[in-house]
Amino acid sequence: MGEHFSEEKMYCKIGEVCDALRLNPSQLRFWEKEFKELSPKKNTKGERIYTKEDIELIKLVAYYRSEKGYTVAGTREALKFKDVALERLKIIKKLENIKSFLEDVKRKI
Repeated sequence: MGEHFSEEKMYCKIGEVCDALRLNPSQLRFWEKEFKELSPKKNTKGERIYTKEDIELIKLVAYYRSEKGYTVAGTREALKFKDVALERLKIIKKLENIKSFLEDVKRKI
């Protein structure tokens, strides 16, 4: 999944999140209805604003739904252990980056 968020930015709008994570806005809005943990704040214009924590949770939901093939109910159950899952997801991402780096080194040898 694409993950191009500025570290300096405090929040992102729905379009930015969907573009970066390759999600459909209606899919993200559906998830907000289905998963109580995912409830972004809204600005004065009524637009959803997502914090870094919201985005991490969206990545986790996407991981369960897309990569693991969990149902909505299965994802809801898995989110009960989201702190552990978020840590595991970070480790998986780091390992994927290391693997990619090593494959690049191997190609250059």
